[in-house]
Amino acid sequence: MTIGILQPGYLPWLGFFEQLYKSDIFVIYDDVQYDKNGWRNRNRIKTPKGAQWLTVPVSVDFQKQPLIKDVKIDNSTDWKKKHLFSIRQNYSKAIFFDKYISIFEKAYAGRWDYIIDIDMYYIKHLADAFEINTKDIVLSSSLNIQGSRMERLVSICKKYNADTFYEGSAGREYIEE
Repeated sequence: MTIGILQPGYLPWLGFFEQLYKSDIFVIYDDVQYDKNGWRNRNRIKTPKGAQWLTVPVSVDFQKQPLIKDVKIDNSTDWKKKHLFSIRQNYSKAIFFDKYISIFEKAYAGRWDYIIDIDMYYIKHLADAFEINTKDIVLSSSLNIQGSRMERLVSICKKYNADTFYEGSAGREYIEE
């Protein structure tokens, strides 16, 4: 049994989906501290003028050290319209644009209260579109596992009787701890 464990990200990168693809069970690490200027609520897209940031505005009190799962989206601006416009403008001539644009249209037509919700939408719908058949995707917050970072990773692996922990380059800091 191969397990992957990774924090969610807004419009996840291909390495995320590689890890998901190679895992039987994939745990979304959503009950760890939200990091300012991280990838949970933002990402870059490629444009003719270089990289463009797409950022989902969030309401965060960093004094309280919020967990990823508790971070609320600030819906006081029309960020969804801007994101969809930017994606259409920069990718409309891409070969697979018509195949995937509906995923983005549906995402930006919905209302999202928490960043984890839109992150999970993209993870699940893009995984389906890429025909990734991971047995199960689980939120770590649903497992109620305590301890240090390394203890939690080991406990999650034990819970699922994993014999392989698939970790991409993004997890080196955990291993070196």
